[in-house]
Amino acid sequence: MAHDLNIMTLLLGGYGVGKTTLAATAPGPILFLDAEQSARYLERVVITWEPGEDFPSLEGFPEDTIVVYDVTSWKRYSWVMRKVLRRQIPGIRSIVIDSLPEMQNKLQMSLTSEIFDRSNPLKHSQGKSYDHWEALRSTFQSDITNLASLKLPKGDHPGFNITITSGVNQEVQPYKPLILGGFRRDLARLMDIEGYLEVLRDTDMDSGEIEEMWRLDIQPHVDSLCEVKCRPPAVKREWGLYITNPNLSEIIRVINENRKSK
Repeated sequence: MAHDLNIMTLLLGGYGVGKTTLAATAPGPILFLDAEQSARYLERVVITWEPGEDFPSLEGFPEDTIVVYDVTSWKRYSWVMRKVLRRQIPGIRSIVIDSLPEMQNKLQMSLTSEIFDRSNPLKHSQGKSYDHWEALRSTFQSDITNLASLKLPKGDHPGFNITITSGVNQEVQPYKPLILGGFRRDLARLMDIEGYLEVLRDTDMDSGEIEEMWRLDIQPHVDSLCEVKCRPPAVKREWGLYITNPNLSEIIRVINENRKSK
């Protein structure tokens, strides 16, 4: 049986712009790996999953249900990723990581406690060693590469859509994710879509009310995405596409419709 194409998306944007909300529009049900404790603000049916527990049954829950797993340490993340890589999360269609910088921060804290001898304050104060940075880069690269492999079908399993959020350094153009260790280029190569999310505000001349519109400026790496027309509304530009009031489920649906029509 032919499966739909799964998409790996990197959502970039400033603090509080709505990356978490947009990530939650991925095809559901969603496993939401929450490193920022932001899922509590989502207006959706949310089920909590704790380490050591069996994966919660989704029977009887709506399709857009979100299973939230709080990532408060790298150890907790490693536990859940063992389950995810074995695809022991029945019913899930999409995986969200919110956010990449916070995940890396938790890895960095874990590596720091392993590599540095805290009984030697002088050694610790001299900064992070080459071993630290190499471990940070290689561990993170391996982990994200493994995550990307989950897009692919395996046996009867259709694979997952993957969405990762990241803050950006807004003083640098083009916008870059706030991650360390020289992994940005490798990260971009793994993505099907990179998108920069922003909010446009305009004042209605009659009522004086401020109107808001979300706009996703995307760099498509999937050929069929370049054919997106007005579903959702999009205008081609040099870097990629503008999509107003974006919805990831709709974007992925259009990609697969275009792919099947070829």
